[in-house]
Formats: sequence, structure tokens, C-alpha cells
Amino acid sequence: MLDEPIRIDSLDLVVTGRYGLPMYFYAQVDKSGDYFRRMFMDTTSFATAATTGEIPNGAIIAMETWANE
Repeated sequence: MLDEPIRIDSLDLVVTGRYGLPMYFYAQVDKSGDYFRRMFMDTTSFATAATTGEIPNGAIIAMETWANE
């Protein structure tokens, strides 16, 4: 499965299968044109974080770093 948008609570989320399990796009951090980082979280932990506002122990998070070169 490549990236595909899905809808949860009227939010467009991206799920990716690049890391061996489905993971939701969680956050992106930009650094003034030098690079950016995208973070993905496993679906179970994402659902818990969306409900409680806290990332649970044992959450699986993948971070991609992209640089402008």
C-alpha cells in the first residue's frame, strides 16, 4: 500500500505502508528551506493519542527526513 488519504473525524489523514505496517501521518516539522521531517505513528497508538491527547508507551513512530540539496 502506498500513501492514500482516508477520512477520520472529518480530517484528511495519510496512511502509509512503507514501514511494514499501516501508519498514520502524525506531524511535519519544517526548517526554513533546509529540510523537513515527517512523522508517522502506528494506527493503534494514533487512535489513542487522538482520543486522550497523549502518546502511549510502546507507540511505534517512524520519522523521515528530507533535505533540499
